[in-house]
Amino acid sequence: MERLAEPLTLAAHANMSVRTFTRRFRDETGTTPSQWLIRQRVDLARHYLETTDWPVDLVAHRAGFGTGVSLRRHLHAAIGVTPPGLPPHLPPRHHDRGRLNAECRVRWPR
Repeated sequence: MERLAEPLTLAAHANMSVRTFTRRFRDETGTTPSQWLIRQRVDLARHYLETTDWPVDLVAHRAGFGTGVSLRRHLHAAIGVTPPGLPPHLPPRHHDRGRLNAECRVRWPR
């Protein structure tokens, strides 16, 4: 999870075309690679927002969103609030990470 800010090139690592990789990924996980990656980045950003006093732009950069504007847009889409409006205790995260790591046959580069 520490490489979420890096460009996504999993199809090449799996020696598949992007279309084949996307289809197999969706068959295994029920979501697309980009949706899965955004979910992981949102979870990481939420962790940083809950546990650090970093400014939003730094959180966005560290979580792989690039800008605070992009982070705010994705957080709002995922949980309905943006960083200034985050309550002290956010609603529970939808953790699909464990299921994906346990069931997904695609080997992730480290």
